[in-house]
Amino acid sequence: MQVTTSGAIYGTLNAQIFPEGDGTQEFKLSWTFAGEGTYDADGYGNACGCTDPLAGNYDPTAEYDDGTCVFGVPGCTDAEACNYDGEATLDDGSCVFADPGYTCEGECINDADGDGVCDEFEVLGCTNPEALNFDPAATDDDGSCEVMGCTYADANNYNPAATDDDGSCEFDLSGGGCMGDFDNSGLVQLADLLDFLLVYGTYCDE
Repeated sequence: MQVTTSGAIYGTLNAQIFPEGDGTQEFKLSWTFAGEGTYDADGYGNACGCTDPLAGNYDPTAEYDDGTCVFGVPGCTDAEACNYDGEATLDDGSCVFADPGYTCEGECINDADGDGVCDEFEVLGCTNPEALNFDPAATDDDGSCEVMGCTYADANNYNPAATDDDGSCEFDLSGGGCMGDFDNSGLVQLADLLDFLLVYGTYCDE
């Protein structure tokens, strides 16, 4: 039986059933309605469905076969899925898909620098822990690191990684065996004068 209405149904519908006209086997069912929806008899499930165990949509709770049985080979029928089964003819909802940007094996589809971080998820920033603007979330260095230190190549404590000179350069001004040869090149020249001017006016420890 099917009851259809253009509005909403509220109330209770009772039925007395005689299987194959046998009154001695009668049973009673009751449906309680409250608005739009699909309702089963109180205390019962849906007795109709596919009752053939060999069918892909077999319903063990169904009591009456409603002709909806579908036969075939169950499995994943989506060719885009990681577990696609070329022999399956009946999709059983088991398909598994790779995460965006990754293969089914969990590897990046695009990884230009080979660092194991997919290009789509790279984070540009400073990756030098010693920099003032170090970004722990950065995966690719963008050359923006700001490192304080001695940037003068002839200094004793020259720091090739420094980008900003902090005035900490230290020079050996003894000149070695040649007076005024501060860079120990064996020749007193303009470079030595520049070395001297860099430290001119500083106080020495006593």
